[in-house]
Amino acid sequence: MHRIIGRGLAVIAMASLFFGCGTTPDAAYLNLTWEEFDQDPSGGWRPLADAGDYAGAASMIENYLNHREDLLDAQRGYSTFHAGQLWALHGETDRALGLLDRAAVANMPEEFPRAFNPLVAGTRAFLSKDTDTLRAARDEAAALSNRTEREEQFLGALETLLENEGRAQRIVVRAAFDRTLGRVQTHQIARGCAKLALD
Repeated sequence: MHRIIGRGLAVIAMASLFFGCGTTPDAAYLNLTWEEFDQDPSGGWRPLADAGDYAGAASMIENYLNHREDLLDAQRGYSTFHAGQLWALHGETDRALGLLDRAAVANMPEEFPRAFNPLVAGTRAFLSKDTDTLRAARDEAAALSNRTEREEQFLGALETLLENEGRAQRIVVRAAFDRTLGRVQTHQIARGCAKLALD
């Protein structure tokens, strides 16, 4: 009994640290650099997302953005896009679309992938079932010369979205999300859709 209560208190403490009363501007993750919070595969919001807590990870990103006024527009755009992806994975499409509407970056610095804005537009188009805009976004990314590895991954994500229109959105968005990280195989999409159909 004591062990169960102890575990319950530990869970409550962790939840309050990230999302509840304990979340303050000096919470540990709010002090991470943007690279540590958003880009490190083992840091920031990513462990929550990897554990399947998409809503928790998205809320964490939104809290980080609300407390950080020092971010570059490109950094803010990237994190906003990630929050949108995560809400889509959680099944909250309208909330995802609201974030994706704010994620594009007007003046993208050279060190960021040129295919980012097409990825944002294409993801939004996929969620809105707008094939023409999705195809145009894919074509824009494909037309980039001398694409970097990251830009190839973004193009691959757009192709994944285009090739799987009409399939279960959460499965396809997850596959596109993984593909931007270079870690998905196309057969996983079909397997995921088949599993969803059985659930």
